[in-house]
Amino acid sequence: MNKKLLVGLATGLFLVGIAGVASATLLFEDDFESGLTNWNETHGQIVTESNGNKALSFSSTYSAGDAFTMSSFIDVVVPGTFTLEFDYFSPVGSSTNGGGFVGIDPDGIRNNGTHTWLLGTNNYPGVTNLPISNGNWVAVSHTFSTNYSQIHLMIEDFRAPAGDALFDNLGRGAMLQGCCN
Repeated sequence: MNKKLLVGLATGLFLVGIAGVASATLLFEDDFESGLTNWNETHGQIVTESNGNKALSFSSTYSAGDAFTMSSFIDVVVPGTFTLEFDYFSPVGSSTNGGGFVGIDPDGIRNNGTHTWLLGTNNYPGVTNLPISNGNWVAVSHTFSTNYSQIHLMIEDFRAPAGDALFDNLGRGAMLQGCCN
C-alpha cells in the first residue's frame, strides 16, 4: 500500500472516532451535595464524610431497588448503549463489596419486576461485580445496552449490615449515551 492511502485511512478512522466522542451527551449526574432531591427513595440517606463530602448511603437493606431517579433521564432510546460512571465505597475487609447494587428500571416503580441489575456484590448471578474498595473510594465505569424506552437509575444496599455501601459522583460528568448504535 502506498503512504497516501495509509494516511487517508488513518485520518478517516480518527475523524470517525472524534465524531463518536462528540456525540456523547451527559444525561444525568448527582454528587449528593444537595441531598436527595433527584431521588425517590425509601431508606436512602445522605452521610457526611470527615472531609465534608456528602454521599448516598442506606439505613436499611432492601431488595427491588431502594432509590430511583425521580424522572426518567433517558427517553426513547430503543436501542441504546450507555456508560455509567460513579464512585463506590465499602469498608475495609468487606468481602461482599458492601452489598451495593446498581441497575436500571423502565418506570421507577419498586417491585414491578421489570428492572435489570447491572452491578452488584460478589456471586450474584447475572451482574458484574462491584470492586472491593477496602476502605478507599474506587471509580466504577460500566457500559451497557438497553431496549427500554426510558430509564430510571436504581441503587440499593442489599446485604446486611446497612450503611456499608456508599455511592457518590454519579456521572462524574458522566451518564453518557454511547455512539454509533
